[in-house]
Amino acid sequence: MPRLREFSAVLAFLFLRFALLPLVFDDYARFLLRLLVDVLLLLLLYALAKKSAPLRSCFFVWRSLDRKDIRYALLYVIPLILAGFLFGYFFPPQREILFPQLGPLVYLFLFCSSALEELFFRNYLVKRGQRSGLSRGMSSLISSLIFAVGHVYQGYAVMAFSFFIGLFFCSRMIRHNSIIVCIISHSIYNMVIYTISLATA
Repeated sequence: MPRLREFSAVLAFLFLRFALLPLVFDDYARFLLRLLVDVLLLLLLYALAKKSAPLRSCFFVWRSLDRKDIRYALLYVIPLILAGFLFGYFFPPQREILFPQLGPLVYLFLFCSSALEELFFRNYLVKRGQRSGLSRGMSSLISSLIFAVGHVYQGYAVMAFSFFIGLFFCSRMIRHNSIIVCIISHSIYNMVIYTISLATA
């Protein structure tokens, strides 16, 4: 039964994330629906992890937050933003989320989205791969590849960029043995890029 719950949660996550992500570009109602889905998925992962020791060990690899984590997270944001600017200059994104009327809800969406991606792609898939006998490197490659495929709606260039971003976050998660640094860095990166997109739109 625990394995069935875990398998169901993984399938639900992949379907909801990949199928609903492009819908946020169409109208506000769909954006709010996607935000609700992200919040519900976070609650689902938390509930499943509390009841299943194997799932808990895969999802929640973190320790208490300290100042060093915040310093590292802020430090990692700098090269990410520079890489994002450089990439955006040569490969302008095909579609963007620009809903200034929704205000703080957009930033809540960006945080939830970043947290879910880190918990699932970097933490869960890498840890589950290792528990299944794969090396850390192979688990990171598979995780990053699936993460990149999830960005196919933005074009192949963004897919390639996302692959390397995924590898970067995998290495940071393994380096610090905590997903918190990755969640903070990813959230700040997305929020900064979004804010700059608003300012230059």
